[in-house]
Amino acid sequence: EAKALAAIHHPNVVRLLDTHEDKHGVHIALEFVPGTDLRTVMTELVRNNLRLPSALSCYLAVSVLRGLDHAHRATDELGRRLDIIHRDVTPSNILLSHEGHLKLTDFGVVRMNNRTQPVTMPGLVKGKFRYMAPEYVEGGAPSIRSDIYAVGVTLYELFSGRYAFNEEGRRNIFKAIMEEGLDVTPLVVSNTPRPLVDLVARATDRHPPNRFASAGAMADALESWLRRSGSFVSGSSIAQVLKQLDLPDA
Repeated sequence: EAKALAAIHHPNVVRLLDTHEDKHGVHIALEFVPGTDLRTVMTELVRNNLRLPSALSCYLAVSVLRGLDHAHRATDELGRRLDIIHRDVTPSNILLSHEGHLKLTDFGVVRMNNRTQPVTMPGLVKGKFRYMAPEYVEGGAPSIRSDIYAVGVTLYELFSGRYAFNEEGRRNIFKAIMEEGLDVTPLVVSNTPRPLVDLVARATDRHPPNRFASAGAMADALESWLRRSGSFVSGSSIAQVLKQLDLPDA
């Protein structure tokens, strides 16, 4: 099943190069990305009381969403949907290279050809608590919309410079996710443009049908805002941030 991930060929997804199985288990060889991860960048920004421009945060999210959309739509050699769900979209799994490339890594669940049981990739980290969609916390199956929820939470943190859920302990975090939902008020206070506040609210809605129908649709909405705002960002903008922060390679 690990070889199913080899079907994903997209500039915003870390490539699965090879797999090998022996008596110790399954070993996975992934593309090396020289640079760091988004969590490290966000932590350093907070430490220095800095925040990324909204346009650059949108650009990062669009890159993640395009990679996700490609994976969600991936098919096998017979044209059958592989139904790949990431399940662990978090800043620590978003890699940024010194050249300004963004790569999403650590796909955690593969649902192949409508099998009822998810296949968990050996050695991969399962979803972090703060990024888990309410339906997933309640024991439901991960879906395209749970991946979209996680991107929305990541965007919230980029815009606000704070954790989405500050509660202590897993139980309290889960309670907040399921019963209270994500409060976007801090985005308004931090002067995040209203269309982006509304976009985050939609992506993180507690009810999956109210979220974007696909990762591509959310990416389109972000790109539309970028065009309307007259903002221009590119991979070189990422490279410049990494150079300014002078972070060691992850």
